[in-house]
Amino acid sequence: ALPPPTLLSLLTLLHDATMRALRASLAAAADDGEADEHNEAAEACALLMEAFVSLLSHTSAHGARRRPPEVEEAAWRCYAASVEARLAAARAAASAQEDAELGVHEGEAAEGEAERLTALAALGRARARDAIALVRSEIDGRTARLGGCLQAAAAGAPPPEDAEPLLEELELLVRCAGHLLADAADNSDAAEVPAEVAAAAGGDGDGGAAGAHPAVSLVESVVGGLLQQQLGAAMQSDDPRVGPLAPILSPLLAEALLWFLQRVAASYLMPDEASTSVLCPPLLAAWGRDTAGGAALLTACVEAAAVYLLRWRGEPALARAACSLLASLARLSAAAPLMPSLPATRRLVELPASTLPGRAQRLLYEALCRAALAAADDARAAAVGELCATLRARLVAATDGCAGANAQLVCQEPRVSEVLGICDCVRGAARAGTRRHAAAVYDAVAAPLLPAVASLLPVFAAGWDSAAAGVQPTAPTTP
Repeated sequence: ALPPPTLLSLLTLLHDATMRALRASLAAAADDGEADEHNEAAEACALLMEAFVSLLSHTSAHGARRRPPEVEEAAWRCYAASVEARLAAARAAASAQEDAELGVHEGEAAEGEAERLTALAALGRARARDAIALVRSEIDGRTARLGGCLQAAAAGAPPPEDAEPLLEELELLVRCAGHLLADAADNSDAAEVPAEVAAAAGGDGDGGAAGAHPAVSLVESVVGGLLQQQLGAAMQSDDPRVGPLAPILSPLLAEALLWFLQRVAASYLMPDEASTSVLCPPLLAAWGRDTAGGAALLTACVEAAAVYLLRWRGEPALARAACSLLASLARLSAAAPLMPSLPATRRLVELPASTLPGRAQRLLYEALCRAALAAADDARAAAVGELCATLRARLVAATDGCAGANAQLVCQEPRVSEVLGICDCVRGAARAGTRRHAAAVYDAVAAPLLPAVASLLPVFAAGWDSAAAGVQPTAPTTP
């Protein structure tokens, strides 16, 4: 361990350098013509954040290696300044009408952004209660402002100029909240509550109810405030992409909200107390097994997924996020038995799955099949059988009129995509077949469908051979 004077000197240098980089980032964000300067400041911030996280990882909030209060104070100041800088950058990007689809939401850039937000959350957890209160306050204020925009748009007023920046800022804040409250579930659908968050004391000071844990207050702001506002607006039309509210609704914000629900549910929703190492009584009282709060959070998660799947069509990433949330919920042993009785689950069973991308169909049927298998013994067979009947009906419709000389019709769109989608659904159902229920899944879902699907293989093979024969090889040219 470093001697205290050396540690404090290093901390002072690191804090001052980080704050200067953040001030430069804020100044660059305010100046549309200084993109290079903004990128340089952002890179400097990322490097300094890594150094800060390394410093925090070698100390602890409790025990013999308890970090000095100066370290926590410096980390908290940098966290607050970083959130401010990021909000300013999001606001500037929205004002400049940059294409979000080419921003931090795709591919490697999205992974890099997640890593940066993870590092930022490590700073915030040094003073978790203050960080949670900050993010909650920022979300509450912007949720109220966005509510005013929605009301004005519903009354026929044009969307205000700050609507797009508000959506960008809220998307960022929702992701900041998710990273602050929970870690990613590595190779599992359940994750531990971060020790720093569990240890955060509740009370009147965080703006929530007296005695409420800060994490509970933040989740209530996101789920009970922002999410319910967005769902209510989305349900006012059959397609949220059209109509007076369209400019004030964002599929990216909806995707962030579904991601938040999945991340929080993995750590907080009805955990297995026998296998978890971080037990926090206030959090167990809020969302533990056999609690009203746990059932309410599960209902909110399934309802959100159902609304976005049923209302917001034509957004593949949003569909995948909704179905991923459902699959992760169905993998939680305490949550799965409650899902079949929810009204939203019934709407999902009746959802035309063919309207979803292939991976989304696979995740949806994994969720529905897991929930059906977790139902009571007297209802399990009927629930699984209903899913199979739906797939059989789809397969019959896709192959109708494709017998004999017309067999090649099944190789044409949209029939071939429908057959592939049915195969994805069967794959999803197979993933739900645990060792205990593998035979039941095979007998109820796979066995009735496999002969019909297998009979199509020669037709598809012949269609492929015909297409390949029609492609003439190109003779090489000599220079």
